[in-house]
Amino acid sequence: EGIEDIGLLVGQNLSLQKMGEIGQWMLNGQTVHDYLRRGCKRISEVSTAEYYWLSTADDQLRFCASVIGLEEKDKVQNYLYILLITLNTISEEVGGWFPEQINLPGLSLEAAAKLSEKLPYTRIQRHGNYAYFPVPDDVLNHPLKSGHLTSLENTFVLPTDFLSAMRLLMRNHVIESRTDIISFSQSAGLNQRTLQRRLTACGTSFSQLLTEERIELARQWIGGQDYSISEIAARLGYTDPTNFSRAFRRVTGVSPRVYAKELLMI
Repeated sequence: EGIEDIGLLVGQNLSLQKMGEIGQWMLNGQTVHDYLRRGCKRISEVSTAEYYWLSTADDQLRFCASVIGLEEKDKVQNYLYILLITLNTISEEVGGWFPEQINLPGLSLEAAAKLSEKLPYTRIQRHGNYAYFPVPDDVLNHPLKSGHLTSLENTFVLPTDFLSAMRLLMRNHVIESRTDIISFSQSAGLNQRTLQRRLTACGTSFSQLLTEERIELARQWIGGQDYSISEIAARLGYTDPTNFSRAFRRVTGVSPRVYAKELLMI
């Protein structure tokens, strides 16, 4: 959107405690350490462009983040976003804690100055190939108070394989009307050739995946009865409603209008 330092702007005002049931689900553990381990495992399973892990250095545990496949300026915003959300989440649990240092590679001096306003007692570093901040033992062992929500454990399932992750990513791209392979491969953190090769190995292709997720969204929107067939076609990126109807029939076996009538009869 051309918003400078969007990662900083969003990250400094967000925490898992403000993210409803999903936030509580992520905080479903006994201690801060449990939350960090859970978050690293779950997000690394879903994302192909981001990797989170815990490491030990100087007798302290570090929360680490690495981003691949993005331009440097986009990596920095990603680092700012995820690290600030993580810090804010821990701070709300512990009561105002922030780390003695934080490392954000590629951060400009101007952005570092803005970050210092948010973290006045934290030393900001800008070196290396990944972002991190240390977490002392007393913070790691601090009990959580915002989680313990189990209702999503059996219903909210994050994808744990490449194709499922690509389907989830594709759905977001369709909703955002970004259906070109260039932007999709960039979001996936893969070059186009690697993306196409891995999709082929899964028995599909970019165009097939795009069509399937478009039709899946169409089914949901038709069932919700909030949009007309022509409106749904336009929202899904079809300039000609006839092409949408053909694609829908090819996947489901019926036209969108017949599908809508069948839903009304249920």
